[in-house]
Amino acid sequence: MESILGFSDDELVDAMNLTPIGRVLSDFGNEMQEKLRESIQREGLTDSFELWQNINVTATIFGQKYNFQLKMADYYDYLNKGVRGVGGTRKDGRPYIVKTSNTPYFYKDKKPPINDLRFWAMRKGINPFAAQNSIYHKGIEKTEFYDKVVTQDRLQRLSEDLSKAAKKEVQVFIRATARGITGGTVA
Repeated sequence: MESILGFSDDELVDAMNLTPIGRVLSDFGNEMQEKLRESIQREGLTDSFELWQNINVTATIFGQKYNFQLKMADYYDYLNKGVRGVGGTRKDGRPYIVKTSNTPYFYKDKKPPINDLRFWAMRKGINPFAAQNSIYHKGIEKTEFYDKVVTQDRLQRLSEDLSKAAKKEVQVFIRATARGITGGTVA
């Protein structure tokens, strides 16, 4: 039945039992997961399968509270923003060329953990210790694979979508309350 507000009672909760706000969050999460995976491929980060595979999004509803989480591999932001290497000089006297300078992350006196590099390096046919040393000195080039997807424009659109969904939920709540007061009829 169509209401005077322009939507039916069934529109409050969709087929997956999501309210309009829950649907907006779920759709946003699915879009982010898809776009982040596309960005990882575009930036050539497919060697890091764990990064691609471990993009998880959850939108949970607890009564009137909503919880949205986007979880990724712990190291995602190092690939996104890059890590400045320490530089220095090779044994043959040539300087190491540092890949990234404008980043909040940098190596100082600890090299990247060899256990985190071992599987990746072996798949690439690289000595893990040589990879560790190279990354320590040169750093990790920034890709901005995350920043290109999760933009201010996209977050603004999410805010607008949530406002529309909240308005819809309030309208349905008011109509349901009025129906309870009037004994089931609302003009």
